[in-house]
Amino acid sequence: MKQTPEKEAVVALYQTGDTLSIRKNRPYYLTTTDAQGNFRLDNVKEGSYRMYALVDKNNNSYYDSEEERIAYLPEPIMITPTTDTVKLQTIRIDTKKPILLARERFTDRFVANYNEGIQAFNAISVTGKDTIMSRIATDGKYAELFKTQNFSGGKAILAAIDSAGNIGVDTLEIAFEGKISTRIKGAQVKVINTKNSGGFAVGQPVVIELQTPVRIQGTTPISLMADSTVIHTLTYPEQISLDRTNTEIRFSLPSIPNKVKQVVIVLDTAAVVPLEGAPLSIPQLQLSISEEKGTGVISGRINTSYTSYIVQLLNSEFKVVEQQQGKNTYRFNSVTPGTYQIRVLIDANNNGKWDKGDPEFKRLPEPVYIHPKALEVRANWEIEKENLEF
Repeated sequence: MKQTPEKEAVVALYQTGDTLSIRKNRPYYLTTTDAQGNFRLDNVKEGSYRMYALVDKNNNSYYDSEEERIAYLPEPIMITPTTDTVKLQTIRIDTKKPILLARERFTDRFVANYNEGIQAFNAISVTGKDTIMSRIATDGKYAELFKTQNFSGGKAILAAIDSAGNIGVDTLEIAFEGKISTRIKGAQVKVINTKNSGGFAVGQPVVIELQTPVRIQGTTPISLMADSTVIHTLTYPEQISLDRTNTEIRFSLPSIPNKVKQVVIVLDTAAVVPLEGAPLSIPQLQLSISEEKGTGVISGRINTSYTSYIVQLLNSEFKVVEQQQGKNTYRFNSVTPGTYQIRVLIDANNNGKWDKGDPEFKRLPEPVYIHPKALEVRANWEIEKENLEF
């Protein structure tokens, strides 16, 4: 996914006709890569071989942990005096399903805690009649099921999906009992993955997490204050929205006077009312305002014979900042100044997703293209005609 050289990776050959396996046996031939990822195997007997490369964390020359990265060729390679250079690309293979570690019961929600981050979650009643409202936590480590008019408890099927597409399924008896969850004391500003750092910018979405599901019964439930002065009164539903779980309020940060570096969000507890229980005690929420540095734009055309792909904008830590479904052109707006790269996940078989590696080593991952040029984004500047060709 980074396409950087693998230093000191083990490159291994196994004769095709035998039953030796890189999971259990040492190879016939092996070598290690240099700092640039290059390798050389000399004096190899002519014949058919299965070929692998392994970032061997425990130095036993076996692939015995999914924490190790591995490369493979899905078909045997014929070694002759004229065998050409071989390129291997390591991947991480994950076959472990998410495991439900613990469950927590509250009067307003049921919490399912998992052993790893999950990217998708679904819950349905075994009767098929009830709608179960749920959401995944920001870090992906747990999912919450909420009590609603349509679902007040009973047996349900929970399906959690991790980033590798592994699915963990559990059938549980869901009960809403005990106390209201206190993970959040009244309300808090939700930390989300945004393009901006060091504070919130004008126009950026602000999400407020609430202690328990609520309804909004007033037209002006939120005020923004600076130095004890109200600078904005936000109206519902014109400027404010409530998510489907009734536990998150969202609005876009309006224009702020230039000299203001901090605002206070004040929620009217007479307008933001819990669906059940006593009124909330909501603290004033501090919100830092980012300096007006301006943002940039990256755009260009895409030249390819592929018809399905995802274009990703990566920051300097190779984390996805934004992604777009492939078209003939791409454009990333409002990019914070910094250094970026562009990666493309290619859906070569047109099944609507990028397919990862095969645990049986019979199919390669689908292609990944990384634009060779690092892009330096400046404020109020557009990088145009940065074309991609793959």
